[in-house]
Amino acid sequence: QPPDGPRAQVVDALGARALWARGVRGAGVHVAIFDTGLSAGQPCLSHVVAETDWTGDGMLTDNVGHGTFMAGAIASTCDCLGLAPDVRLHVYRVFNSDAESQTSWLVKALGHAIRARVDVINLSMGGPDFRDVLFTRKIGIYIY
Repeated sequence: QPPDGPRAQVVDALGARALWARGVRGAGVHVAIFDTGLSAGQPCLSHVVAETDWTGDGMLTDNVGHGTFMAGAIASTCDCLGLAPDVRLHVYRVFNSDAESQTSWLVKALGHAIRARVDVINLSMGGPDFRDVLFTRKIGIYIY
């Protein structure tokens, strides 16, 4: 069910209700989320098709919460619908439990996502190394 009240502001600002009314809900679209992973037991995220860890921690759990939040904002199927509740999610854990990442993790995960033919890559990140040449060059190759 679509959100109402204050939760509906983003949905309405982006015109999601109009798309939903026409049946456009993301079916068949594969979205990669590059973030802190996904918390276990998320019944509102029923379309997760892959979870991978690129940090070397050997775990998939989101101990920070940001990756789970982003996945919900994009694809939740429960109380507060995500913007595209029918997408297929590919969760790439590229930030560890201290919310730290390395360029090599991001570049390797990006290559994997492209080979997996995902349609959209959500990069919700920032930090002091936003001009990292290796990373921006790799993204530039695939965007332009």
